[in-house]
Amino acid sequence: MDYFDTFAPVVSWTTVQILLVLSVIFDLDTKQVDYTCAFLHAPIKEDLYVRMLRSFQEEGKVLKLERALYGLCSTVLI
Repeated sequence: MDYFDTFAPVVSWTTVQILLVLSVIFDLDTKQVDYTCAFLHAPIKEDLYVRMLRSFQEEGKVLKLERALYGLCSTVLI
């Protein structure tokens, strides 16, 4: 298992083309939706701790995350 690979659930361009062709053939309406921050605040099941920023550091204390941070890859949780 490669712990340094990250993946994003995105559709392939071929799938988009096929769906657009089918929508023309069957005279269907198409819409585009962009869900920004869809998984930004997703709850995490594992205990994950991060260091505090320098300006907020307290000796012997860390922060426990309750929700995912933007850019947090799932391999960090392993």
